[in-house]
Amino acid sequence: MAILNSNLIQRQPWDVAGISTSTLCVLHCLATPLLVVFLPVLEVVEKQTHATFAMAILALGLLAFWPGYQRHGRWQIIVTAIVGFGLISLGVTAPEGMLSESVEVAVTVLGGGTLVIAHLYNAFFCRNCRNCGGQDCMID
Repeated sequence: MAILNSNLIQRQPWDVAGISTSTLCVLHCLATPLLVVFLPVLEVVEKQTHATFAMAILALGLLAFWPGYQRHGRWQIIVTAIVGFGLISLGVTAPEGMLSESVEVAVTVLGGGTLVIAHLYNAFFCRNCRNCGGQDCMID
């Protein structure tokens, strides 16, 4: 993917970390139902795992999105990130039984995917912003 070239990795380490963490979260959410069937002990620590992922994603998101917003000023990326955080938070904090397991997984995966997209756009616009030295920024 052209958006993840070596220049991006050097200039946007928090976005790369956020993309990696959000992707790991999505993979975890997709694999956990299968693993719980084969390894029932995972069910005991599942809530703590979700809370840990949510806190890591929030911390990395703040480190990536706020400086990015200050560079390129695109509020749409911040709104997309907030939606992603909200979906992940809903999956983690919903009272037991409020959401079915499949809805909880779907909401969390959708939130993680939304954050991956927000990080990719954030990195792209930071890399292509006049304020950052790029040429395609829409901010004067």
